[in-house]
Amino acid sequence: MALEQEAFSVFGKRGWSESGGFLAKAERIGQKVFLIVISGPGPKRVQRATHYLLACDSSPIINIGVAGALAEDLEAGDVLCPSLIKSEEGALDMDSSQRLQLEKVLRPSGVPLTKGNLFTALRVIASPEEKKRLHEIHSCQAVDMEAYHCGAECLRENVPFFAIKAISDRANESLPGAITSCVDDKGRVRLSRLILSILSRPWLIPRLLELQESFKKATYSLELAMSAIGAHPFGVFSD
Repeated sequence: MALEQEAFSVFGKRGWSESGGFLAKAERIGQKVFLIVISGPGPKRVQRATHYLLACDSSPIINIGVAGALAEDLEAGDVLCPSLIKSEEGALDMDSSQRLQLEKVLRPSGVPLTKGNLFTALRVIASPEEKKRLHEIHSCQAVDMEAYHCGAECLRENVPFFAIKAISDRANESLPGAITSCVDDKGRVRLSRLILSILSRPWLIPRLLELQESFKKATYSLELAMSAIGAHPFGVFSD
């Protein structure tokens, strides 16, 4: 996961420790134990976190987190298990049989699944205009900043990889720069900087409250997804 706020919302705030330069913890969910790592945003941090997991013999590796909608029909909390992950560097074609098996595990749990492709950007895609442009050019339904870089490292090592992304902001919604700039390179929110941004721009408060509500919907969907995977008796990659 890229951000502390994502990880703490899904897996709780307790039990994390510094390991390999990242916050990490082992978490039992149902019948499985997951090693969870908070990478921080950006390709270099994501690649390093993936190498850390690979060195721990973690398999499969699942990049979970929130994403922005590029398609207008997606709502906060909708979940995408992309069939294709694109970036400016190339594209990753997800194994259809394994992805369908994952969707088969998730669907009965009430996870609001949607179909489509994911685009991994190098920066925050904040405005509706930028989102529309990406959707038209790349034919992707959602945008994140991690999945391609994590998946590419797994592909090189022949390790199964999946992305599970929950929508946190709709295609017609903007992300205020005063808020997105408050996240540091380790995925932590700089609280003092966020407070100063809000104090100097009080008109952001209603938008911040809207984003918080959408974020809660997204992380709840991720909780459902992880519970479903943990409860499946044979693992998400078994027939």
